[in-house]
Amino acid sequence: MQDQIIHHLLAIHGPSLFQSFFQAGFDCSTEWRGDGRRLDIIHSSGHEMLAAKDYAQLADCRLTTVRDGLRWHRIETTPGQYDWSSFLPMLHSAQANGLQVIWDLCHFGWPAHLDIWQPAFVDSFARFAAAAALVRGEGVVQPVYTPINAVSFWSWAGGDMASIAPMASGQGKALKQQLVRASLAAMAAIREVDLSARFLQPEPVVHINAPAGKPELEQAAEALRLRQFEVWDMLCGREMPALGGGEEWLDIIGVGYRPGNQWFYQSEMIALEDGHYRPFATILQEV
Repeated sequence: MQDQIIHHLLAIHGPSLFQSFFQAGFDCSTEWRGDGRRLDIIHSSGHEMLAAKDYAQLADCRLTTVRDGLRWHRIETTPGQYDWSSFLPMLHSAQANGLQVIWDLCHFGWPAHLDIWQPAFVDSFARFAAAAALVRGEGVVQPVYTPINAVSFWSWAGGDMASIAPMASGQGKALKQQLVRASLAAMAAIREVDLSARFLQPEPVVHINAPAGKPELEQAAEALRLRQFEVWDMLCGREMPALGGGEEWLDIIGVGYRPGNQWFYQSEMIALEDGHYRPFATILQEV
């Protein structure tokens, strides 16, 4: 019965870009936390050791598109030298199980020898991205990459709130611009190697209201809400075209959403039963 339902859904939606309508994902965060500890969720979750079994289970459930990640800090421990031993076994296991993988190239972490604020970070990431396009030589047809995951969130958490590296305050916009530069450089470098490559740009979506009885905050609340589109606008050149964005670089849009992504400006979260809570469907329509 389960197989019949899945096949029926696939017949309805007929995905062409992705192999399966429902998809799977593995957390692959590698950020430094405020306490100085480097996370490596692929390792700590056991996925590194169990990738072959994990992928086989997905194939059994007909979840044949999955999002996973490369760990840049593990691959480039020495500047300009790449050790793919942490990645190729995962790639080969995915291929053996007939899976299509959307590969994150940078999920909040980078090698210790680089300063994220410097031009060398952008150049080094582009070289790493081009080298990662080796998947073409492994027989992957039309690979899909996420150059940098959730730039808006990283810019806020690392550039304004100092909760993850680079542990900055009041530098969110500058970090966002730097990460967009790096994303654009990485995509251009990959396209030099593989014209068939596709790119997924996932960003968190939110809703923000002025608190009840404070109409004077409505303008500020709306301005903050609209910032959720900044990264996509930078990538496609609508905002800050000097960064090098263009329509061709905004390829596949992804949205990240949790029920807590709605709040009153400078106040508490909006409860699900509150009339100010915006249905997710209308947020998607706006996107």
